[in-house]
Amino acid sequence: MNFIKPHEMKKTILLLLIIAVGLPAAIAQKFSFDFDAKATDYTSIGKRKLAVELLEEDGRAISKFTRNKEDYPKGVENYQKYVKSYNENMKNLMPKFWKLNTTIEFKTPKEVKKLIEARDKDYVILQAKEVGGGEEFITRFDGTAISLILFRAEKSGTIDYKIMLPYSSSRNDQCNTTPDFTFTIQAAAANIEYMMEKKTTATFPDFMETKAIANCKDLKDKTLLIEPDVLSPKADKKTIKEYYDKKFEVLKKDLSLVNNAVETQDPAMCYVVLIPYSTYQNPFASEPRTYVLCYKLIVNAADGKIMNYMEGKAKNGDDVSLLQEKDFKQLNSCDK
Repeated sequence: MNFIKPHEMKKTILLLLIIAVGLPAAIAQKFSFDFDAKATDYTSIGKRKLAVELLEEDGRAISKFTRNKEDYPKGVENYQKYVKSYNENMKNLMPKFWKLNTTIEFKTPKEVKKLIEARDKDYVILQAKEVGGGEEFITRFDGTAISLILFRAEKSGTIDYKIMLPYSSSRNDQCNTTPDFTFTIQAAAANIEYMMEKKTTATFPDFMETKAIANCKDLKDKTLLIEPDVLSPKADKKTIKEYYDKKFEVLKKDLSLVNNAVETQDPAMCYVVLIPYSTYQNPFASEPRTYVLCYKLIVNAADGKIMNYMEGKAKNGDDVSLLQEKDFKQLNSCDK
């Protein structure tokens, strides 16, 4: 007599449950880009002082990494590095690229809490919040992403604007780079400016699509800088050349070319940014893993303009948020 093995029985039961209740094969959690402000609100918001909340190392996060050291051997080290990098980049880049508020102040979490408790109408607050993980503090565990939210101090339960920080977990140290932060601030500022000009609400995905359609034709004049950590293993140089007839350069681990192009605002260069929008998990996988799905944006180094984007969609066993062969086909045809 042939008996069903225990692990096969579990898969069979799960399959029957999915058929019975109509559960999708990929379990997904969408990251919301929605906010409550109207386009007409930003004029008064812009007259306030902006309090940018800096990160502090949280003992709860460090304890969580310590407990999960087997899965995250460099968890504490990368977390501490991230906190330092976030604070340095926000201090350096916000005054340069954020144009909505004339006065920008950098505050500790305790100072921001006091503004909220006082319902201080002189301030609007910019704060980093983790989504997808269920914790009050930032961990950047698998399946999580970080959003930047803007809200008035007296309305802490509402959101005036939201954007996601680029996904950085594919990198060895899991840190956002200076170009990541630069783009996020530039894009948020441009998105808000667009809403004020057009007198209409536009979430980041709406804004992204509008700008990609308008700017895609200009890709032909630029060199695409591709860092190895955003490139699928199947899309090597030979494959890219086969599908993409514009100029490109696949970088090594040294990202100085991207950093320099963004710092000098080089109009001849563009680069790749991954913006998370959802998670998915294949329940049939032998070792279930939570993937973060991303919009794959091509960004102008000179000013952060969105030149084009591709949408990573769920596909079992493949990290589709990395650049694939088909993405280069799409990029190559966008201006034709």
